[in-house]
Amino acid sequence: MDQQKSAWQSVPGLLQLIEEGAEPRDLAHREFTAAQIRGGGLVSSGMSPSQIGGLERLWLWLCGFRRKEVLCERLPIWVPIAQLWSAPGGQLTFTYESSTEAEASAEITVCSLVGFGGAGRLKLTSSVTLKTQGKGLAYVTRAHLTIYRYRHCDSGESMDRVDVDCSGDYGEFDSQELSPEAHPFGLGPATLPEIEGRGLVVTRIERRSNSAADTMIKLGRERLRSWKFKLTPNLPLLEVPLGLAASCQRAQSFSTEFSLPSGQDYAFCVPKGESPVVPVCVALA
Repeated sequence: MDQQKSAWQSVPGLLQLIEEGAEPRDLAHREFTAAQIRGGGLVSSGMSPSQIGGLERLWLWLCGFRRKEVLCERLPIWVPIAQLWSAPGGQLTFTYESSTEAEASAEITVCSLVGFGGAGRLKLTSSVTLKTQGKGLAYVTRAHLTIYRYRHCDSGESMDRVDVDCSGDYGEFDSQELSPEAHPFGLGPATLPEIEGRGLVVTRIERRSNSAADTMIKLGRERLRSWKFKLTPNLPLLEVPLGLAASCQRAQSFSTEFSLPSGQDYAFCVPKGESPVVPVCVALA
């Protein structure tokens, strides 16, 4: 892997902005995270006057919360950029090329799906090539979580603010082996109804059952990708697993080459509503 230095940037969430003394009208001219607001997306870079008006009621409710305790501070986590599963008996080659002109502004953003916390954003400056055959690999980057617990002054309602707290850290990347149990079908074959029953959408089918030779399939070149994942860090005070979301914007140079053995049909699939960097390749029963 060609590792170059790229520092994380912090994008504030709504609770942080309230503590800083901001007002809803200020959001029309600054960047913030608001994954829970319809139309706001993972990161909003400005809002129209009508959007600002719709935010004011939520803003007033959030103003009633006060920070009470710190559940964790800069807890290190690994964020999965891509999960790599080769076809059974085949090989997978995953590449990302950062030196092309088209990749000058490609970046990954990670934020919480609950709690109105802040996000971390990292520019992609490292080229990578990973290969796997017969086992799963994850391409991951290091991030940190800080979780504050808030309580409402009047209702006593509590809320956890989850910040992806990486500001100033340099990007750190690694590859990690995945357990076969992490594969939706344990590396075995599946029928199309079974695939749909797992909440996956088939994006492509390759018929190779009547082929006498292995086939190479290359996928990639999408500009906007997004995915979700859950973490279960050892935090007894948390009642539910942490739900995080990531998006990879302005990226064109991800590509994945699958070697598909002959005598088998294959389906490429993704979770509903998501566009991961690499789809799951499943042998069709």
